Amino acid sequence: MRARKTVIALSCAVAIAAGAAACGTAKQLSAAEQVSDGFDKLGAAKSVKVSFSLDATPAQLVALAGTSAADKLKLTDATKLSGLGATVTLSSAGSVQQALKVLQDPKATGLPAGSALAMEVHAGDGKPLVEIREIGEKAYVRIGLDQIVSLSGDASMRTEIAQMRAGMAQMPAAYSAVKDLFEDKWVGIDVKAAGELAKNAPTTGLPVGITPSAAPSLDAATRTKLSDAVIGVFKKDVAFTDKGSKDGVQQIQVAAPARQLVTDLQGAVLPIVRTIPGVGSKLPTGAPTDVPDKQAAAEVFLKDGVVTKVTMDLNQLDPAGAGQQLPVSLSFALDAPAVTAPAGASELTSGVLQDMLKGMGSQS
Repeated sequence: MRARKTVIALSCAVAIAAGAAACGTAKQLSAAEQVSDGFDKLGAAKSVKVSFSLDATPAQLVALAGTSAADKLKLTDATKLSGLGATVTLSSAGSVQQALKVLQDPKATGLPAGSALAMEVHAGDGKPLVEIREIGEKAYVRIGLDQIVSLSGDASMRTEIAQMRAGMAQMPAAYSAVKDLFEDKWVGIDVKAAGELAKNAPTTGLPVGITPSAAPSLDAATRTKLSDAVIGVFKKDVAFTDKGSKDGVQQIQVAAPARQLVTDLQGAVLPIVRTIPGVGSKLPTGAPTDVPDKQAAAEVFLKDGVVTKVTMDLNQLDPAGAGQQLPVSLSFALDAPAVTAPAGASELTSGVLQDMLKGMGSQS
């Protein structure tokens, strides 16, 4: 499921931050160790909720968009975008770290027994745009098309969706789950069956010229090389500064020269990644000239030794962004509610999925 990729991306970010923290210089070892331990405790927990939020106010978003007729952003639209965010909740019978290992295994079909995953993307008003839940080998999806149209403000999209819904009404009863997807209702999918169907897709009617390829996988030796390369760069470029505590919350600043960090990461990591089949030819070769040559920083907050929040102004990475702000944040919570299967979800069977793929192939 797509949720897996999101969780893997977030887990990689957490792993890099934790690895970097673990190798702070002697002068900054205390601050670095606090960040490292704080992320370690997240991984050792049985349940973690990670929330991303666009914290910019509507006024900040309007200012960032510019004043030209082509770029100008209306305050009403900026209000819809402000607060846009996503949450990912992962629970495990063992630990979050153990569940993440299974998620990163390309051969895995579904989560291990006793584990569950939930992802939600929501608009600034908090209303869900997309929701995905995965429990064992069962996945559930709900798409808020009306919310997406409202956020986009595209009248033509609203018309197209209305036409598609009208067409769905004429479909056989066996396609009821497909209809439900267009009506903001939960739909269930067997992960293992869908995976087998995807694996056999070239023989079940995919459009001509489209051939799915296996996802690149890393052997243990390559993973170790990548980890050592990233840690080496962070040890050289990143500084950790203890900013003190307030009301039991510890604040640590993580800072680095932006262009230097990206250049050094590119120089250390790309030679290793280029050896991975199917990846090397797609990587950049030039230096990152679009990254500003200045110091960039993020703030890490900890409570009771656990990382609770990371904040950053993304606009500091824009060479032309002086004077403006684009604050974003990642929040972490260990008291996440249990992920449960939604009530009344209809079943999108593998037979219907196969028929749909055949239909796509016949139209190509």
